[in-house]
Amino acid sequence: MTEATIYQLKQYLSYVDQANRALSQHFEEADVFAAYRLKRIPKEGKLVSPELTYCFHGSGCYVTFEVGALTVNFDFGPGGRTDGMDPWKVSIFYQDNEVFEEPFDSVAFERQFLKLVDSGKLINPGWSPGVSLHYFREFID
Repeated sequence: MTEATIYQLKQYLSYVDQANRALSQHFEEADVFAAYRLKRIPKEGKLVSPELTYCFHGSGCYVTFEVGALTVNFDFGPGGRTDGMDPWKVSIFYQDNEVFEEPFDSVAFERQFLKLVDSGKLINPGWSPGVSLHYFREFID
């Protein structure tokens, strides 16, 4: 079950990466969150290629990919990092999007997420701006 949870986390991160890359390429900004905070990027908008809408919020961004109507909500870490995960946002991602054929069990997911934290595979360094984000240890060390 833990391997399935790791797969779910990595799949979520792949959609976050697609959203961040699309914004970064469109606005020609390496750190789109910093650019947004400096008012070089509008708070919300629509891109044509790929077709998506976005809305920055707090320390993150909500993106809807028009093809497939898939939505992803994520927070930024330091320096525009997007490899951090909030278990609540990951859970909402799987509840709102039919990514897997099986129904998503948020209670089981949360239990497995906590096991990954307890095992040290996921850590929360408390970095700003997304202080609640967890990262795979392998990407931190």
